[in-house]
Amino acid sequence: MTEVTAFPDSGAVQDGDLFWISRAGVAYKVPGELLCRKNEAGNWIFDLPGAASPRWHMSGVSDDPVIEGYRYTGVGSTYYAARFVLGVNGFHLQNAAPAGIGGHGWVSRWLVDGAGHMLVGVAANSGYHQFVKSGSAEGSIIFQIDNSVAASLRLQAVTVELFNSANAAAKLGRDGTTGRSINAGGTINASGADYAEYMTKSEGCGTIAKGDVCGVDAEGKLTKSWAQAITFGIKSTAPNLVGGDIWGSADAVGERPSLPTWRPPLYDGPLEGDDGYDAAIAAHAAAVSVARAEYEAATEVCQLALAQFEAGLEAARQRVDRIAYCGQVPVNFEGDFEAGDYLVAVADGDGIAAQRVTPADMAADVAAGGGLYLRRVGRVLRALEDGRPLVMVQYG
Repeated sequence: MTEVTAFPDSGAVQDGDLFWISRAGVAYKVPGELLCRKNEAGNWIFDLPGAASPRWHMSGVSDDPVIEGYRYTGVGSTYYAARFVLGVNGFHLQNAAPAGIGGHGWVSRWLVDGAGHMLVGVAANSGYHQFVKSGSAEGSIIFQIDNSVAASLRLQAVTVELFNSANAAAKLGRDGTTGRSINAGGTINASGADYAEYMTKSEGCGTIAKGDVCGVDAEGKLTKSWAQAITFGIKSTAPNLVGGDIWGSADAVGERPSLPTWRPPLYDGPLEGDDGYDAAIAAHAAAVSVARAEYEAATEVCQLALAQFEAGLEAARQRVDRIAYCGQVPVNFEGDFEAGDYLVAVADGDGIAAQRVTPADMAADVAAGGGLYLRRVGRVLRALEDGRPLVMVQYG
């Protein structure tokens, strides 16, 4: 701001006067209604005369530039209020419940922090965009995208998460009453071709390759042992839907650790040129140094905890596998086959493999009371480019 050095008009400038200031610092009084003044705190105020008039204040809070706007409520000396704050941790939009000027309790509603994260309804998090609508009852709408005709996307408040901790493009909680996560007005399309479910492996089962025929033992666990198997299945290759995905939930493996966010202490001391400024700046720098050391120590601890969590999550994943229950799946089978043939489970040494059975042989075996039909795992649809059969899942 230019320092005012002279008032050539007669009389002092008073509230209610409109003036402009030249580059030389000379204030020229202009008749008008706008109030432009600097109060005792050094803040610039722009408003119109009268309690019911809108007001704009330019000020500073802990060295943060602030622009405040006030609108009269029509009750007593109270005003609706909102303000913009350029702070050390980002750009804020704040508002407050009606109160007298100077008595508002400011709440941050929208923030873009120093790392570029957008936060709505929350003042801080661990480093991601976040939108919060506190106090939303379960089922109430918290976010919607539409074209004034129909909603393309509607998000509603839920009370339960329970989704798996493994990485995914999206994770959805569920309604605690209905148990629903998605209501779709149309089809749900996916690139996969079968429905699969996670099943727990038996002790010593080891790795099951995609497309392998495997067994299920008397405890309902997966096995590669022919002697232990009482029924059979195929390891899924590219499912479009997977059930039983609870092995990596917070209840099973705990909560994923969140890295801390660096937020330096705010400076709240004297302004430059005031008494005690140098000492306050030095004290603030020391406080920032201490906070930085604490942040780095906490980050190191969290990174170790995160590594341990990821190791535990992978160990939990190794104890389960996805078995196709319906749809189209490739099967690891070497030999001749034709479309319409059956594949059945057979012993392969101590392990399990697939064997081709023609429709005529299957009919003859059924007529003779044989057990091939009960060991079927699928019916061949066609040959894949790699020579393996693509089958429609069928279990005996």
